[in-house]
Amino acid sequence: MTNTNPSAVDTPKNQNPLTEGNGWAWLRDWPKRPGQIKPDQNYFMIDPAVLRAVLAGVDESTRKDIMADVDFADKEILETFRERDAEAKKQQNTYRILQLLVMSIAFLSTVLGGLQLLATTDAEHPALLTVLSATEGLVVLITVIIVFPFADRNTVMSSWVHNRQRAEALRQEYFRFVTHQEPYDLVPEFTDRQDLLGDRIAQILLDQPIVVNAVQTTSGGPNS
Repeated sequence: MTNTNPSAVDTPKNQNPLTEGNGWAWLRDWPKRPGQIKPDQNYFMIDPAVLRAVLAGVDESTRKDIMADVDFADKEILETFRERDAEAKKQQNTYRILQLLVMSIAFLSTVLGGLQLLATTDAEHPALLTVLSATEGLVVLITVIIVFPFADRNTVMSSWVHNRQRAEALRQEYFRFVTHQEPYDLVPEFTDRQDLLGDRIAQILLDQPIVVNAVQTTSGGPNS
């Protein structure tokens, strides 16, 4: 009988799983410290333990063929995928940090502006207006010196999307290869499929259109 219980469905596999616990999953998207995001060497497209369990009841010849495909795909794709996926997360993290900085500075400037307005009516503390004006000027200076040189958010977002496109295209190619989907179903010899996979990986990393049966398709799309 098919299990239709949604809670029994496995969480989609990725390098940044949801934070466990009630009501705190949003912390998963909270910006991390620069340098904290690195490729996860323990990440696999297909969990080796799960794969072994699934293939336990399969005949030896079929099991060897499947493992040969998975081993080769791991060798050719996995490390590059980890790197592109981590780089996409780094750029995404940078973008979120910039967004928070801009919002925080805007909030602080608004508060200081309001306090300056109130200070103009405070005859007992004439120096307060000067202090608030100097503080707002300091905030603007810090913004110019620290934030704006690194605040080309369009460039950061483009890099984020670009690396995510590459990572997802590699993920798609991995499963096309191991499941013998088009165009790999049209190439019977294992060595020929290996060569085809290598060519298509190179096309993805060079941002070239991938040709499938003489039809050009783009390599993946953003997903983060």
